[in-house]
Amino acid sequence: MASIYSLPPEIHAQVIPYLSDTDLRNYRLVCKEMAIVGAMEYFRMMKFHASSTSVRRLQNMARDEHLRKCVQIFVWDSNLWDINVDTVDGWKQYLSDGWHNLHLESNYRKRYDTYRLPKHIEEIVDDTEAHVLIHKGHWTDEQATLAGILHQDNIHDLLQQFPALREIRILNGAFEMKNRGLEKTYIRIERDTLDLIPRGDNLFCPDLEHGPLGIHALVRTVEGMSSFMRPWRLEIDALDYTFFTPALYPEGIAARLDKLTSLTLALCYWRGGPEFTRRGGTANMGEEAKECKAVLKGKLFTQFLRSMRNLRSLSLSLQPRVEYGPFDAPGSICDLIPLEEDWTNLRELSLGHIDTSEQDFIKLFHNHCSTLKKLKLDDICLVPDGSWIHIFEVIQPISQLTSAAFAGQYLYGGCREEPNAQIWWLQGEIGPGLSRCLVRGEECPLRDDNTVWHGVTSDGYAWIGPEDWD
Repeated sequence: MASIYSLPPEIHAQVIPYLSDTDLRNYRLVCKEMAIVGAMEYFRMMKFHASSTSVRRLQNMARDEHLRKCVQIFVWDSNLWDINVDTVDGWKQYLSDGWHNLHLESNYRKRYDTYRLPKHIEEIVDDTEAHVLIHKGHWTDEQATLAGILHQDNIHDLLQQFPALREIRILNGAFEMKNRGLEKTYIRIERDTLDLIPRGDNLFCPDLEHGPLGIHALVRTVEGMSSFMRPWRLEIDALDYTFFTPALYPEGIAARLDKLTSLTLALCYWRGGPEFTRRGGTANMGEEAKECKAVLKGKLFTQFLRSMRNLRSLSLSLQPRVEYGPFDAPGSICDLIPLEEDWTNLRELSLGHIDTSEQDFIKLFHNHCSTLKKLKLDDICLVPDGSWIHIFEVIQPISQLTSAAFAGQYLYGGCREEPNAQIWWLQGEIGPGLSRCLVRGEECPLRDDNTVWHGVTSDGYAWIGPEDWD
């Protein structure tokens, strides 16, 4: 009878992805061979951020001939210590706006049992100067790291030490380790640390030393990965739309994207945190959407995508619609995707919170129908009008999809602010029915008489058809 020790590495490789972190660590303790096989899974994904300690951990790993070959994915935690404050009065104002001391004292009390609380906790919490000095130390180290090993001219030297590296994920906000990966828990930093000013506290500020949300990590990643001349994948959890303005868009970046095979990008157009509150909070979200729409019409974004000639997977989303303001999205398919060209190898397409005309959607699908196998649509709205019924009649005969998914609550056949808008409820049978329509060729479930919203009232709000509800 074969024992676990005699099983070939290929069998072990099929099993270990299903082990918990604890079980995988125990598995690697059994013997040298299992330690080596387990390392391929345990060190497959590594996280880092812009600090000397974090980067040094990667450098130490790169010195191990076996471990450096295990790393396939880097997750760049792009939260920064930078908060764009450098005066005493500025610190006082910033700390006052953020209720930092209140959160810090609460976190101390959550972190320690009552009998283990530091003596004079009030003095510790209220010693703002000491906390500010600690923060400045973190910031200084961060600046040195970004200007050193993580500078766009130097990052290649770090990345090239990991020969199996094929993917970079840029994440920000609050997230936690889960099943040897990272899962985002909130768009902003949660004040759950014992730092008076947590890293990433001013995440959405547009005036940071290294630019708005996500830009510093994206520019450096493209510079580093493009030098290898091998296929690679990129995920950007959130990127400030102002990256695609002439002032910030790097000259020559298009020439560095031709080996990219997969892009997952969420474009951010409203800013949370203290800066968001100072600029008017939710009342200002409509203005941010208008600014984003104007930037996208400048076509730098479509140039960005057009340069990815070998793209096989594209997932593109904007932030969810503002339910209490202008309902239209800050971008449409014609502003985002180069419809005059096609990616000859595109197999997966996911779009979220985007507007489109009927004609543009049909053209996009037609351009890629011969290769496209997976399609996901989330909150896609026909603007200014159009018929999803007609769209499905046109694309069903040419569909070669093996998977189709429709996320969100509704399928919008026009904005709620448009007269005669037709909106279907996706959570029942219509969503699965649409999938079967495109994958199996079944009858389209959309009809004029099974919508849940029809038109708008005189004050601009959608109304429910009387035949739909008692």
